[in-house]
Amino acid sequence: MPSIFNIRNLKVVATITVFLFGFLNFYHPDLVATVLYAQDFNLDNFYQLCDGNCTYLALTYAIFYLWSWPAKFIFEPSLVDPEALMIGLQSEPGFFLFHKLLLALLFFLSVFLIKKIEARVGIKNKHAAKLFLFSPFCFFAIFFFAGYDIFTVCLCLLAFLLYLKNRIYWCFLIFSISEPFFPITNPGLEV
Repeated sequence: MPSIFNIRNLKVVATITVFLFGFLNFYHPDLVATVLYAQDFNLDNFYQLCDGNCTYLALTYAIFYLWSWPAKFIFEPSLVDPEALMIGLQSEPGFFLFHKLLLALLFFLSVFLIKKIEARVGIKNKHAAKLFLFSPFCFFAIFFFAGYDIFTVCLCLLAFLLYLKNRIYWCFLIFSISEPFFPITNPGLEV
């Protein structure tokens, strides 16, 4: 009779515990600010919306705006005082966890895409997805910080998978969509 306390089961439980701890206990101020700016997203008034404080292109805010529709019905947030919400997050933690869930889902989707790429390329020792999943850098970027780079990573992996499947037009379309997720580091610079 196999024991439920074998090493493999303990590793799975420890991994799930660490991911849940990171998911539930850390809010980066950039995530909170992006979620708050996204609530008033409108292409007509985008530049007035952020008052020069937005560091990402409009597509990031649009995705968070669309993602927040179900959260508004579930949590009914009262985002009247954004500064108080940004300091403590006591009044609406579920609302922000819902938005952090988007980043976590894209992270796990990226792991899945890496596994598909490994299978497509025919790699015998399939460790790339595990290395990505358990990379401390990826873990901290997604679960501790506002890892918006996961949008770009996920779309680039999807584009590469489409390239391997010889779907060239879809590959270039998805790859070109991934570019607007890079943050604006210096708005005065011409790109």
